[in-house]
Amino acid sequence: MTRLVWLAVLALALTMAAIAGCGDSGEPSGEPVVVGAVFDYSGDLAGYGQEMQKAAELAMAVVNDAGGVLGRPMEAYFIDGATNPATSTAAALSLVNEERVQALLGPVTSGATLAVANEVTIPHKRLHISVAATSSAMTTLEDDDYVFRAQMSNAAQGVALAQLASEQNYETAAVIFVDNPFGLDLSAVFTESFEAAGGRVIAQVPQVPGEASYAEEVAQALEGEPDVVVPMSYEGSLRVYLREIAESGYAGEFLFAPPAKNQGLFDEVGVEAFEGSLGIEVSAPQNEATAAFASMYEERYGEAPTAQLLGETFDVFILAALAIERAGTYEAEAVRDALRRVSNPPGAAVGPGDMERAMGLVRAGEDVDYEGVRGSLNFDENGDVRSPIGVWTIREGKVEFTGRYQVP
Repeated sequence: MTRLVWLAVLALALTMAAIAGCGDSGEPSGEPVVVGAVFDYSGDLAGYGQEMQKAAELAMAVVNDAGGVLGRPMEAYFIDGATNPATSTAAALSLVNEERVQALLGPVTSGATLAVANEVTIPHKRLHISVAATSSAMTTLEDDDYVFRAQMSNAAQGVALAQLASEQNYETAAVIFVDNPFGLDLSAVFTESFEAAGGRVIAQVPQVPGEASYAEEVAQALEGEPDVVVPMSYEGSLRVYLREIAESGYAGEFLFAPPAKNQGLFDEVGVEAFEGSLGIEVSAPQNEATAAFASMYEERYGEAPTAQLLGETFDVFILAALAIERAGTYEAEAVRDALRRVSNPPGAAVGPGDMERAMGLVRAGEDVDYEGVRGSLNFDENGDVRSPIGVWTIREGKVEFTGRYQVP
């Protein structure tokens, strides 16, 4: 198995002008507290891993600047899951067995997350927080409360897509979806909701990642001349079949699931063919948390945080640090039990810009309610969250937020 392994050794001092302090927390020292991360550096989501790692490293730098975790520096092992359930599972197993991590963060996809949960984190009793898994199957996992996620379920996202399709007065739709738990689930929820509202899904076409062409799948989707095509695939596959659709002469419209929100993707496949298209994303209104994160990110990397899943990644690492501190030990069961005490109300509201205060409160035995870059991460009894769903569009060749939120 080919894998990329990074040990992020973070002893960096950031000048945190935005952080409200509550006393000198001291420099972290001693044996580091090391969490594991399975991100995608290859495969259909190859572009995500390195960008997500940057957000994770920023979060750990913020934590270490606030005194670290249990007085020790926070570090991470990053391993490539290759956008593949089997590879992700092997990576997670190595983190648990070889590196002895008590908390595992990631992967991105539902298929990989479910595989890792069922084969690694649940049987080995490790805290597991997925950055972006959306499959409804996550809700009903028999996981002894070890598995959480920072992304809202397809049960809500599919309904939001269907609502948007109905509002646009589309009567027929064709869905092209990645043939995995994410795509199967989102397609099913969208279809049920859209048809319940009076629409008709005339084609549900699965696609397998990694193909050089999806001409057959495109032809199948377009055969009935749908009013709208709804792609539910990852970036690598979208780059192939969106170009093929654009070159086919299809005159209908598009409605996009969250993975498609990428300016570079549309520039590559010919953005003019998608002018006026709408899509959804899990997002949060601009507020103090998003502003603080953007400021810290730009200070560290010299660019705005525009890639997908940066906020979710940052939030997950911050929550892991707060939970370990609240537990008073880096043991998975105790950290699991502390997680809602740093993420859910009641508790003092804290955010990305006041991490020194947040850690100070937790060290004093107080509960906190972390309000993150991606909004409130209040975990329910199933480890699920609810988040705002934003609507984006392509206007004059640019992918941009409409300022509107869809409430399923």
